[in-house]
Amino acid sequence: MDAQKERKTIENKENTERKMRRQFKHVTELTEQFLKDKYTLDQKDTNLYKYKLEDAFEFLGVTDKEFVESYKKATDKQEWVRETSRKVTAYYNDLIRKGKAINTARAQVTPIRAFSSEYCAMLKVKVDKPQRAHGQHAFSQIDLAKIYSIGDTREKAIIAFGVATAFNAEQLIETKRSEVEPLVNRAISENADFTPYEYTRGKTLEEGFAILAKPTITALKEWLDFNDKDRKEKGLEPSEWLFASNGHHITE
Repeated sequence: MDAQKERKTIENKENTERKMRRQFKHVTELTEQFLKDKYTLDQKDTNLYKYKLEDAFEFLGVTDKEFVESYKKATDKQEWVRETSRKVTAYYNDLIRKGKAINTARAQVTPIRAFSSEYCAMLKVKVDKPQRAHGQHAFSQIDLAKIYSIGDTREKAIIAFGVATAFNAEQLIETKRSEVEPLVNRAISENADFTPYEYTRGKTLEEGFAILAKPTITALKEWLDFNDKDRKEKGLEPSEWLFASNGHHITE
């Protein structure tokens, strides 16, 4: 009986995989490698991201490989960025027209933007500001842990730093590298478990205080090292902003 159950489980898994392969017509092993390298995902979340990329590439009318090849062949890279950004913006607007909520549509275009940043260039997609779900949902520690587990290096650093400081999106955008990096380096050199972080809010000039624990320091260090290497490979100097990437500052 156990052997029959095992065979049935294997058959179901193989049938599911065959079904998945039939459904994914615009993503290839390149997408598989991208998700493997950039994220820590279980099979369910991997398929979710693949579906989002499949939908985006289908709208654009290309496969993932054709998308990358079009960038490589483009003689004017800036024009490629402008045109592709326009197309992805059109994709976002199409999702809104079909009834998708703003936050859902924003999440839908995140994978294609990340894919482009990884293999081509960062896109400048025009999307609506995120909607605030007032009184609808407060993230629990379990929620944040799940979000953190599937985040890439930058996302992990943003979540860890944001939780430690209780910064909103605007404050995270305004945080400069020079305010945080010396604290990170000192904490690592001293092997400190906790590091005090004093800051001044940009608009109100209100002074604040936070404690950066060792996991937050580690996440920030890994992000800074990764970003420096990534930007150097792209011929870019280190940015003055803490969470800048690929030559552009986060603006959302």
